[in-house]
Amino acid sequence: MPSNDNDEVIIDFEGHANRERVKQSIETNQILDTFTTHSLQKQKSIIRDTLSSIEVGTDCDKNDADPLGDGDQTPISSQIGADRGREIYSIGGDIHQHFVDNAITKFGMTCARGGVEAIRELMNHIARITVTENGNDDEEEEQQRPWYCCDDEKDINKTNMAKLLETRETSMRLSPLLMIVSAGKNIDVSHSPFLNHKEVAKLLLKSGANPRAKDVLGKTVAPYGARALRRN
Repeated sequence: MPSNDNDEVIIDFEGHANRERVKQSIETNQILDTFTTHSLQKQKSIIRDTLSSIEVGTDCDKNDADPLGDGDQTPISSQIGADRGREIYSIGGDIHQHFVDNAITKFGMTCARGGVEAIRELMNHIARITVTENGNDDEEEEQQRPWYCCDDEKDINKTNMAKLLETRETSMRLSPLLMIVSAGKNIDVSHSPFLNHKEVAKLLLKSGANPRAKDVLGKTVAPYGARALRRN
């Protein structure tokens, strides 16, 4: 059995830890209360500083270095609690605010809006190139290939396609596919005659989008989709 002295040490330690949790929770609440009054750039800065200070278990620099991948997938846990950490991330991942501040790529924005025809146009725009067969200028053949990228990207290759399909957006690090499926939490995507999120998702998957891509919380399209189905 531990001595009374040891018991007192444990009690004091737990009391200190609890006080620190309360203090950090209050500080986080104060941050969240004034969060929406700041510009998006300032919000992102606050998110980054807050996540670093509370040691939630994610490496922002590693995420920055992996713009097309899952980044740091260390489980979010902190003295203020995982739910609080998620709340901070969720605010930074608000798609509507990113729309307002033009902080999402054209492709990502079109996907999130469920604009299937606009996506098809972006992905099927044809760039015609002339190829000489066997080095004979008299034997030229026009070939067509999809123009997957924006106006300033003329060299169509797998790297550009990956950038298009897998670039992570917002502080939640959502790929275009994740943005589409997560929209089902707030939009009746199954029944709206004007939104075609499901068709866009099918198109992206057919084009090679990674169905196992994870957001900053480790979620793939599966839990996002299940939540959308429960709502609809």
